[in-house]
Amino acid sequence: MKKFSMLLLTILASFMLFSLGAQAEEETSSLKDVLPSAGFSVFHMDEIIDTIETDTEAEPNANTEAETEPEAQVALEDVLISAGFSVLGDDNIPEEIVKNVEILDDPAYQAREQDIDYLSRIIYPEAGSDCIPFSDKVGVGLTVLHRVDSEKFPDTVIENITAPEQYAEIYSGEIPEECREAAEFAMQLWESGLSYAFLPSQYLYFTGDGTGKHNKFHDFHGHYYKLPDLEDPETQRIFGPITE
Repeated sequence: MKKFSMLLLTILASFMLFSLGAQAEEETSSLKDVLPSAGFSVFHMDEIIDTIETDTEAEPNANTEAETEPEAQVALEDVLISAGFSVLGDDNIPEEIVKNVEILDDPAYQAREQDIDYLSRIIYPEAGSDCIPFSDKVGVGLTVLHRVDSEKFPDTVIENITAPEQYAEIYSGEIPEECREAAEFAMQLWESGLSYAFLPSQYLYFTGDGTGKHNKFHDFHGHYYKLPDLEDPETQRIFGPITE
């Protein structure tokens, strides 16, 4: 009877050990299914299961890498764009970069930038002196843009600034920043519809004032018009800031 009891206890103990082992194996299998989906490496699965604390610390690291990845992509795209590669259509590129590249590739945007460059290359020889106010520089650009609108003149910036005996020769060197800003501001006024409040439509001509400090804007009949002073805060309130 005693031997039978010992045998029964041995069988029960073996069964309990087997059950515990099976349960542990089932939990281990469950962890092995779940952890890889959370980004943990299966090569270190035993260490992960043995030390869960280490696993929970590793998970934020995986998230940190995911958060910093777009930043690395941004840097990569900057390099690619500057090298002349097209990055459109790449699903991994952040949406903001794709939009910026699409704008740069837009023919209308490129034509606008080309016109601003043309204007700056006329503004410089006509009003590029530091003595000439910013308003006069903008005015020179507006005479070109208003001629584009006029039925009496060509329809493009380049045709107007290259027309015989109309403007100085296009400057081909480096353009001072103020002349570039004046061209950009003239374009903004024109696009917004405020340009005719700054310089009425009939004033399509200008001459120097004899001192080298101002340009005098006039119509075909020789009537002169005084431009608003863009250095004046009230004028800036009406027409906006000089630069963006």
